[in-house]
Amino acid sequence: MKIDRGNATLIVIIIALLVLGLVAVFAVTQFGIGQSLFTNKDTNQSVGPVAPSDKQTDALNSQSTSDEVGDIEKDLNGTDLENVDSDLNEANADLNSL
Repeated sequence: MKIDRGNATLIVIIIALLVLGLVAVFAVTQFGIGQSLFTNKDTNQSVGPVAPSDKQTDALNSQSTSDEVGDIEKDLNGTDLENVDSDLNEANADLNSL
């Protein structure tokens, strides 16, 4: 079986890309390279915009993580959905003023 020179080059390039991909995956998983982009090294907290906390957000964040039907119903009944879009009018006004 004779391998054409062009095919051999293509095979070498594919193997090199696979090896580079494996090295990148190893570096990210073992050394946490990807995590350091989004974490403040001094405080070990995520970097980015912080949404202001309000009563409704705090209530949603304190819901159960259980997947039992009774717990889900309790969370649904305890969630105030009347004012979910209360900031929508303000956002629309801001967008219309542009």
